[in-house]
Amino acid sequence: MYNYRFFLILLIFCFGINQGYGSDKLPSDILNVIYKDYGINTTKYFKIPYGIENVIYRLSDVNNKNYILRVYRNSNLERAQEEANLLSYLERNSKIKTIKILSNKNHNYITKIGNKIFGIFEFIPGQHKTTIETETLLNIIEVVKNLHLICHRHVNEFRFHALEDPNSLDYYFFQLYKHGIIKSREYVNILRIIQNFTRAISNYNFRTVIHRDLSAHNIIFNDKEFYIIDFDDFIVGTPLLELTTFMTRNACLDSKRNIFDIERAEKIIKKYDFTKITGEKFLSEDLEVMLTYDLLILIQAQLQKNCKNLSEKKHVFRQIYKNILLIQDNKQYIINALSID
Repeated sequence: MYNYRFFLILLIFCFGINQGYGSDKLPSDILNVIYKDYGINTTKYFKIPYGIENVIYRLSDVNNKNYILRVYRNSNLERAQEEANLLSYLERNSKIKTIKILSNKNHNYITKIGNKIFGIFEFIPGQHKTTIETETLLNIIEVVKNLHLICHRHVNEFRFHALEDPNSLDYYFFQLYKHGIIKSREYVNILRIIQNFTRAISNYNFRTVIHRDLSAHNIIFNDKEFYIIDFDDFIVGTPLLELTTFMTRNACLDSKRNIFDIERAEKIIKKYDFTKITGEKFLSEDLEVMLTYDLLILIQAQLQKNCKNLSEKKHVFRQIYKNILLIQDNKQYIINALSID
């Protein structure tokens, strides 16, 4: 009986390795195209629990070389191709380290089979950090400055990556209010944030590529180098959106200690030098509005990613919403401290 159980466990294990580690099996048509069009003979793969809009796999070939396969869930072909074109352009024309996308035998970066869209990327060894020290943060900002300057000249090529419609965000939170996930006063506050954001964003004309999720989990560290990955949510807009995302998602907002690190925020703004890059002056009032608006975007992403029932949605909403209140409670202090003469 013991030998039978051992054999059964071994069989299940081997089948899981060869077919994709259990239930997360790749469709055979994708595997066939990977072999025929990319020349990658996949011997094993496994699904990476990463992101909400795409399905990510790590592939290994007969030579134990690794790749990343991204199967797009909600993206259309044009959006995926624009991201691929952006990555290819950055590889050819800049020293910015990002993930390399591979082309197939037809020199296309994105492949479509039926209703499936996918791309294959190089695998970057390294690690993500939960916290990033200030010196590294400022080095990242320097790279982001170069990214914005390089891409500013080509923004008209990205027709399918416009700024998300604030009205759709309004509708999303109305549905949360309608289903009792958020309270009336919270919904009123959210509406005010969206309205203020619509006004604030109209103050800026300089447009460039904005990563839109420049957080620690989208930066891979390898020794002293770092790579910015995951441009699939990039938009075209003002660099202020990049700075506020950077502040809320890994730099300045400490929800555990319930503080907003003004010193770090000041260093980021000075390092970026918004006026020199864009030729425009920003209002710190607009920065404060964009901080709270970015947290609304984060609420939406986290609810879609992590929540299966009503109580989970309420919990996740409260956890992030308290950061909005933190910023609003310290609004005048933030505005005064981040004003640039």
